[in-house]
Amino acid sequence: MVETASAEPQKRLFLELLTRDITLEDAVLDLIDNSLNSVIAAGGIKLERDFDAVIADEYDLKRFSAFEINIQYDEREFSLTDNCGGITYQAAKEHVFEFGKSDAPADSDTLSVYGIGLKRALFKLGNKVSVSSYNDVPFVVAFLASAWSRKHDWTVPLRTLRAGHIAAGSTCIRVSQLFDDMRQRMKSSDFDTSLRRRIKETYCFFINRFCRISVNGVPVEGEPISVGSEEGLNPAVQKIEERGITAIVMAGLAPRREDRWIAAEAGWYIFCNGRAVVFADRSRVQRNRILLRKESRTPSLDND
Repeated sequence: MVETASAEPQKRLFLELLTRDITLEDAVLDLIDNSLNSVIAAGGIKLERDFDAVIADEYDLKRFSAFEINIQYDEREFSLTDNCGGITYQAAKEHVFEFGKSDAPADSDTLSVYGIGLKRALFKLGNKVSVSSYNDVPFVVAFLASAWSRKHDWTVPLRTLRAGHIAAGSTCIRVSQLFDDMRQRMKSSDFDTSLRRRIKETYCFFINRFCRISVNGVPVEGEPISVGSEEGLNPAVQKIEERGITAIVMAGLAPRREDRWIAAEAGWYIFCNGRAVVFADRSRVQRNRILLRKESRTPSLDND
């Protein structure tokens, strides 16, 4: 007689593995990615076209958007609200809260690819979770992470809201009963500085062009994106297309402002769909990676 033994994954182990190696700053960036995906869709942004225009300093500032992302936090609660278009009821019901996604087109203009960022951030921050949004039908998803992790069922409760509970085109994420390590990190004196630096560098392409981002009521100023040049020495540009991926490589001088070279902004910059994953990097590790790829003379596409 052959019986079966349970080998199903336990939610608690899954959640611990999913959230273990990300920082609080990483979790906040995951939530901002979610808002910016809505900005890209609602604003009709074509990342390759618009990124080229920004780098060439040809972007039409008249297109500046009124999209805003507001982050608030203290020892009791973290929240992110935006007016970036909201989430459709059908999307919330079918895939927004799934861990992973299988139907995203490879060439889509989005910052998140694997569909885990939003959920990873929520379970990283605290126990009491609420996500409300209004695109076509206002709704809210609210649950306790501790109770959800003990259930065999992987669904989360979804219910509609009456008009007036949330503004049309907006999304509001609230997490309370914060975990002790998250609360202590938010209380630390350097967290605000660290978070603002990560936001302004990571989203320098978006800030004050396509959206505004504020933390505890204070706007985050984006870093400029520019490649310097000199008379007779313009930046070199090469466009590479391979396996459905388009890469643009630019080489130039450090930016120059008011007749002064800005050495602090020199280095390697790597953007993936407008999101900066390397910013003004001049470390030996990054140089060695570039040299190794050059010597191998074979294309290399990785995610680090």
